[in-house]
Amino acid sequence: LLFREGELSAGLQALEEAVEREDGLPYDEPWGWMVPSRHALGALTADAARLHQERGDRAAAMALWARAMAVYSRDLELRPANVWALTGLARCFSARAIAVSQSEGCLQAAAARAAASDLAEAAALEAAAVEAGARSDGGPVKAACFCAMEAGAPPPAPLPAAPEPKRGQTQNGGAAGGGAAAAAEEEEKEDEEACCSAEPRS
Repeated sequence: LLFREGELSAGLQALEEAVEREDGLPYDEPWGWMVPSRHALGALTADAARLHQERGDRAAAMALWARAMAVYSRDLELRPANVWALTGLARCFSARAIAVSQSEGCLQAAAARAAASDLAEAAALEAAAVEAGARSDGGPVKAACFCAMEAGAPPPAPLPAAPEPKRGQTQNGGAAGGGAAAAAEEEEKEDEEACCSAEPRS
């Protein structure tokens, strides 16, 4: 509910708490809680990344993609080859590859290598998800959770617009002129670091 109301951070924090409580449940077979909280957490973290990417906040988007991937990877450690986490992780790699390839301010060669690596990983995960879906009763799935926008869930309320800088000041609070140039240079540096953070692992 918090996420749908536009309170993205609060909504994700609530889901993280749900994951902690789920992990604290006594071991049981079948699972004591049949709908893993990580599927919702990963799906909505990925949705938040898409929203920030659409808004132009590449650094926040890249950080959220990484968080969503970590959530799905941990879920696959606990529940190997489950179609939900495989699908979610594949979509994260695919979406991040597109974001990297469209970003500005990166070294083109580094961005191309990162995007190619993510796309290859996404293809392998999609194939594994298809195989896992064929073995399950429900078959392939559209998204990691029905709460995801990919599954048809409504998007959250619009994110608040960035505050307009006061007259004579930059968005970072500095004076216009030389300060504006420095702020622009710093922002470009942050974009490059975020974009190229998806370098393929050795």
